[in-house]
Amino acid sequence: MDMEFSTVKPDDPKIRLEQLRNIKGSLGRRVSEARQAGNLSDGLMQEFRSVSAEIKTLQKLLKRQLKQANGEERWAPPEINPDCAILDRSVQGPLHVEVCDDRVLAAADAYVLGHPASSLWHRPVITAFIDQTYGHPTRMLGAFSDAGEFVGILALVQLKSRLFGNFIVSVPYFNYGGLLADNRMVAEALIDAANQWRHQKSASHLELRHVRHLALELPQRTNKLSFWLPLPKTASELWGSFKPKLRAQIRRGEREMVSFT
Repeated sequence: MDMEFSTVKPDDPKIRLEQLRNIKGSLGRRVSEARQAGNLSDGLMQEFRSVSAEIKTLQKLLKRQLKQANGEERWAPPEINPDCAILDRSVQGPLHVEVCDDRVLAAADAYVLGHPASSLWHRPVITAFIDQTYGHPTRMLGAFSDAGEFVGILALVQLKSRLFGNFIVSVPYFNYGGLLADNRMVAEALIDAANQWRHQKSASHLELRHVRHLALELPQRTNKLSFWLPLPKTASELWGSFKPKLRAQIRRGEREMVSFT
């Protein structure tokens, strides 16, 4: 069955471009069917080429308009500089480290949420989840100032198996963890307390999963990498940052998608 396409051209080139893409898709299916049947006509191929040429012309026009619009540069991901887990805050009086129990878990969670280098994996609920799900021994260490305020925290989990041995991790199963501290003195006190628990558990070593160097003169492993990709504030900025070939591939997927649930 032959199909007729509308010749009304809208003023908006974006609308016209979308219209032409739909026409080209229908023509492409007709061309394929005609080739299989052995009756492909020159008129049908000429119509397909004409639509394709108009699409390319409109794409070039829109590309020029995009470059000229307000002189805006294409968005590019900025450089990421994660906050350091050890801050430079002063702590009043002598500090002490103790195991956090149910009475202070809410305060511990509040400290994590207020620390600039914190992540979801530092929160006490994650340590509790590992304990309840896998049954591994866990310990949440809290560092307190002389006034009883939180100045640091360190979540610990013991892993013990015949295959991997016996060691302490902050925190396993996830890429992030380690300590959060107001200053270097607090960080060293937390590590000393964690090392004491390591000796009690006869564990071979303590592994802290940080994304930045702590400058604590501790041995480091650099064979694991994490890749972060910042996102712009709007979808249009992200779309504009893509190269034409990538945008064409995305549009192709949208045209071929029958449904999405």
